[in-house]
Amino acid sequence: MKPDITIIVSSYDGAEDTWEPFFKLFSTYWPDCHYPIILVTETKRFSYPGLPMQCFNTGIMKGGPTAWGRRMIKSLDAIKSGTVLYLQDDFFLTSAVDEKLIEEFAGYMAERSWTHESTMHIGLCPRSSHGPFHLTEYPLLWEVDRQARYRFSLLPGLWNRKELLKQIKPCDTAWDFEEKSHWRARRTTNRILTVNRHIFRPEGRLIYPFDPGGGIVRGKWDRGSVVDLFKQHGIIVDFSRRGFTDEALLHPPMPLPFGTRVRNAIHWHGMRLINRLNKSVDHFRS
Repeated sequence: MKPDITIIVSSYDGAEDTWEPFFKLFSTYWPDCHYPIILVTETKRFSYPGLPMQCFNTGIMKGGPTAWGRRMIKSLDAIKSGTVLYLQDDFFLTSAVDEKLIEEFAGYMAERSWTHESTMHIGLCPRSSHGPFHLTEYPLLWEVDRQARYRFSLLPGLWNRKELLKQIKPCDTAWDFEEKSHWRARRTTNRILTVNRHIFRPEGRLIYPFDPGGGIVRGKWDRGSVVDLFKQHGIIVDFSRRGFTDEALLHPPMPLPFGTRVRNAIHWHGMRLINRLNKSVDHFRS
């Protein structure tokens, strides 16, 4: 029996220029995907022929875009699958997905067939977690040490949906979520696993093959990751809308007006205070 998986592609309205290339490459390298695909956006909608996908609109908060944490909580609450495959809109596939292994790993998460402990997360990318690692009963997977920094990441991975919901805070950015993984995950008794680095390597065998450097870096296209790939597949993108990371280095942005810098500083310090309060509450509960 096929495992109960929903694929979540995290995005937002401002990243709509990634959707066409992402899903064209997805349909090319995972053409027989029969799992439901949820594209998380704010208000905009998108579909791609032949893919079992739909958009989930989270809306926009008053005063600005909805935080990544709120978007994820809303979308995870709306689906029923026990397991989710988390992806982001710039994880552009470069070769075929190993669907068989994804299903095998998801089956272990659901059935606990080789361990008596529940598994919260399996990172599918060989750069998804930092060590140290420990061998497990299953040779394709290692366990991430409970004291490891960055115990989990937002690179491609399988998640127990309910456990993922417990880890996310509404005000989280994606960076916050990864940065705080080392202490948030200490509260759980669930296992956090990752692929065996001796078997799965960036230059060798991969389950979800993509450039881990990211198709987009700090809002700019990474030239080495996307230009040749898109050209090979006949994908036309207006790169001038974002520009490239190397151009940003040659032409640094003009300084922001004083008033804007003050508002940004107030916002940043406010978010920092909220995160510290959340951390204190989490520490008290644990």
